[in-house]
Amino acid sequence: MPAKKKRPARRTLPRVLLLVETTNTQGMEILTGISRYVEEHRPWSIYFQERAITSSLPSWTWTWEGDGIIARSATYAIHKRFNDMGLPRVELCGVPQLEANRVGYDTAKTGQLAADHLKKCGLTNFGFFAFGMPWWIKDTLDSFQAALGDVPCDVCVSSKRGQGVYPLWNEAQRRQVARWLKSLPKPVGILSPAGNSARTLLNICREIDIPVPEQVAVLCGVEDPILNQISTPSLSAIELDMVRLGYEAAGLLDRLMQEGSSRGGQTVQLPESFARVVPRESTDTIVVDNPDVARAVRYIRDHACSGITVREVADVACMGCRTLERQFLRLLGVTPAQEIRRVQLAHARFLLSSTDVPIESIGPKCGLTSKKYFLTFFRRHEGCTPGQFRRSCLRRYSTV
Repeated sequence: MPAKKKRPARRTLPRVLLLVETTNTQGMEILTGISRYVEEHRPWSIYFQERAITSSLPSWTWTWEGDGIIARSATYAIHKRFNDMGLPRVELCGVPQLEANRVGYDTAKTGQLAADHLKKCGLTNFGFFAFGMPWWIKDTLDSFQAALGDVPCDVCVSSKRGQGVYPLWNEAQRRQVARWLKSLPKPVGILSPAGNSARTLLNICREIDIPVPEQVAVLCGVEDPILNQISTPSLSAIELDMVRLGYEAAGLLDRLMQEGSSRGGQTVQLPESFARVVPRESTDTIVVDNPDVARAVRYIRDHACSGITVREVADVACMGCRTLERQFLRLLGVTPAQEIRRVQLAHARFLLSSTDVPIESIGPKCGLTSKKYFLTFFRRHEGCTPGQFRRSCLRRYSTV
């Protein structure tokens, strides 16, 4: 191993290398968080180049002299190169066996979110589809299977050696996945950890005439609000607060640089509250063994924001309110009132995060006619006011 260079005295303006991809929304949100930290604390001299997560190191990094690194390293070779540089470094996506300072999410939380969401759809059959099995996909699979408990999970991994993280898609692979999909017990909920594989799954389902979500519900492990929204059907996904991830990574690196420490081993794990499922059409399915309850759930999802009551829902299901509540608790684990509120809250979140609808108009659009009640309702479930929630969304999706 080459001798580590002796670093110069600490500069007034630290030089920081950012090795973060710019080819997806996650990478851009990480950069947004880093930018926000720098704006709020002290300026850095940033060294950066547009890249994909699987790109090799830029040639200029071999002679670069700096003070710190934030990276999403996808290969052992990049890790080794950074270790040889002997600089303070924070990893956001690195091979876990190698010693490094890390900021990230607990993959067990991701698997639990996925399992909980698919179970709430009433599904009892589950699958997992991925391109290849790098360590982070294996961690996601392990956590998903652990969250399912004793319920079996059919796994399909489509890959070829020598083709990198994402294999070149070809006809033989398409046929392999098509056979797997046809063999699954239906209806089935499938977790696909990457956007590329999840969208491919939707395309194959369409080609072989398997309806989504009625027979196959697809949940993506990575939220991309543009690509997932324009998929056909729109793709449900697990959203991690990557802006917060970038912010915390910058904070950890700043502390390491000020201490002059290049040792690895510190881990910052972001709390579960910064992760959630964004439901869309690909998992908008209802699977229960009682057709009356299924009809009631569909009625709630279609009309909750019109201000419906539990009595109206019970009438649709042709049963009494108490009987309906017992059936909901047995089959779905929630009461009809809780399901109504869940749909109303989801619509309120959408209007606040994705539209310019005035806050005073959002309550009525969600079936909550009292402004005071809407404010109380939203704060109780989200821990913040509607205005605070909207401002956080605006900050999150602002450009770097």
